[in-house]
Amino acid sequence: MPGWLLSPHAAEQRRVAGVYNALAAAGTRGFAKMRHGVTAAFNAAYDTLLTSRLTAAGRDRRMARLVLLVNQANLVTEAATTLDREGNRPPPPVIDALSSVADAIQDGRALVVTAPAMGTTPGARALRDAVAGVARLVKGKAVLPAAYPGARPRLADRAAAVRDRAAGRLTRTFGLRLMACVGVAGLISEVLPLTRSYWVVLTVIIVLKPDFGSVFARAVQRGIGTILGAVLGAVILAAVPYGPWLLIPFGVLAALLPYGQARNYGLYATFLTPLVVVLVDLLAPAGWHLALGRLLGTLVGCGVVLLVGYAPWPDSWHAHLRTQFAQAIMDVCRYMNAALLAPPAGPPADVAASTDGAKAADAEKAAADGPGALAEQASMTGAGLPRRSRLRRQASRALADLRAQFQRAMSEPAAANRRASAWWPALVGLEEVLDAVTAAAVAISRGGPVPSAAAARQLSAVLGAAASTVKGAACKPVVPQLPTDEPLEPVTEAVHAVLAVLSGENSPATHDQSQR
Repeated sequence: MPGWLLSPHAAEQRRVAGVYNALAAAGTRGFAKMRHGVTAAFNAAYDTLLTSRLTAAGRDRRMARLVLLVNQANLVTEAATTLDREGNRPPPPVIDALSSVADAIQDGRALVVTAPAMGTTPGARALRDAVAGVARLVKGKAVLPAAYPGARPRLADRAAAVRDRAAGRLTRTFGLRLMACVGVAGLISEVLPLTRSYWVVLTVIIVLKPDFGSVFARAVQRGIGTILGAVLGAVILAAVPYGPWLLIPFGVLAALLPYGQARNYGLYATFLTPLVVVLVDLLAPAGWHLALGRLLGTLVGCGVVLLVGYAPWPDSWHAHLRTQFAQAIMDVCRYMNAALLAPPAGPPADVAASTDGAKAADAEKAAADGPGALAEQASMTGAGLPRRSRLRRQASRALADLRAQFQRAMSEPAAANRRASAWWPALVGLEEVLDAVTAAAVAISRGGPVPSAAAARQLSAVLGAAASTVKGAACKPVVPQLPTDEPLEPVTEAVHAVLAVLSGENSPATHDQSQR
């Protein structure tokens, strides 16, 4: 509470600063290697800003400035992507400037930043202008958009978004799985003579949570980690006399807990189990038998999850990669259309200006995404984020979510793991398509050759057809004749690589058909 009173926007400032720190790291190590870290930083920043905006009472100039800064970072990302595709990296003064901006944002102070001189390539000029826009914002010389204070979504829109999520098939399925597991766990707790029967139900709820990745991997790792942790806890309770001496292993385990959480869920359970055992023993001394009770309760709970909440539900064995991959392709297609079919006449406008085009993009995205997306589009377009950058951000987030689903599926048993492995090269290729389109769009905005509208439409249509084929699962997509327009050559090569993966012998469709 005192920290919030002193700096009510500390969390938002830290998230936005994290975006610029991620961009600085990407400039040092290479944007292709750090792409996912940058996307994760953007996701965290937008989520935090939108959560704060939904609870704000009205106009907040500092919050509006943070939105402008994270939106301007989108333009820096586009320029850095283009520079990376050109085979160059930002010069050290740019990286130092981004790090200084991150420190200034986190401390809540103004800063004078000078955009350094750079090369003459489209990526270099775009990065220079983007950094110049950042410099104007951190000095406080920005006109806050009038659309921002009124961009708050209505209560009816929020209620509709919650209703849509609650009515989804996945939500209903998870509710049934959770009800069945808790019911069985409660029955077992009443029948078996367990020391602390609530550990069974508690384990079921923690392991079955849908936002922690693979249920199968989490149950197995939780069980193995608990076995090791229970042995460690029993040794501690048997060797250390009851009293203040127990605080020593308690402190050591508490210090190791964040390390285990960052490394592996099983290692986290290994440190958590003796920590809980020692804490409970401090309150009610029971000796090493307490560790045995924790072990039995956890193993029974993991068994209930695997036998009742996982095995009988085929939909839980694998992620819905086909549908999500098709949706990600369509997001990339929308961005391709905006970037290549309607290129801007000059460099992107500074995000500090609010435009009628941004308002039109609000309405378009609202119609496409529904009430649940109103908050994000209001913050992004209300602060003047160009439509092209907004669609690139949307496609980038879709690919990041898809990558998380792949990583979850790779932790599942062999059948789901093989399917995810087959889709993985296509995902990597789709990320290359996104970067190639970004570089082409920036080059066009900097006076580069404009591609043929017919060629751009043909390329987008081919990729859209591949998305429809992937979603329908009718057959493997065929690699058609792609346009030979020279300005589109990098994009064409990236699209061809994706289509080659989807239509090859080891394609995802082949794996799906063999399993059926």
